Formats: sequence, C-alpha cells, structure tokens
Amino acid sequence: MIKRLLFMLVILLLPSLLYAGDVTLSWDANTESDLAGYTIHYGIQSGVYTTDIPVGNTLSHTLSLSAGTYYIVVSAEDTSGNISDNSYEIKLPIKVGIPTGFGAN
Repeated sequence: MIKRLLFMLVILLLPSLLYAGDVTLSWDANTESDLAGYTIHYGIQSGVYTTDIPVGNTLSHTLSLSAGTYYIVVSAEDTSGNISDNSYEIKLPIKVGIPTGFGAN
C-alpha cells in the first residue's frame, strides 16, 4: 500500500512568473517499488479539485492555464490501485497580460 506522499510541488514559470500560459509542476518521487503513476488534481477553490490529470510515472508535467487562481495537489497510485493522500496544496494565481519588461509583437 502506498505510504503518505510527502512531496513538494515546484513551479517553474517563464518568463516573469504568474501570467497566463504554461506552468511546469514537478515533485519528489515516491520511493515505493509498486508505484504505477501520479495524478495532478486542481480546481479554483481550496480543497475542491475538479480536474484530474493522470500523468503516468513522471516527475513533472506542464499545464496550460488561463487567468485565475488555482489550487493544485498531486497524488500517487500503486499497481494494486491504492491511491495516496494528496501532496500539500499549492495556491497558484495566474494573471492576464504581458509581464513587465517583455514586449509584444
């Protein structure tokens, strides 16, 4: 059975953080030998995750998000179908517009 996952989500945003576009999430590996894969869960309300994205046995995934505030967690599943507790939740505000210092053509 999968133990409680204690991984931290790391957000890699380009170029000037927190504007609509692609967001890359990464997390620490679950070390159990029967890991089947991970699922990203997110929504627009803390603790309420309306979107689930199975990402397989990978440690990062890129999401395309529009403007808004998102609450994101990751869970792991083992080969017997047991699902871990969620990771710690991160709050991610995404803004509309062009980041300061970057021009638009």
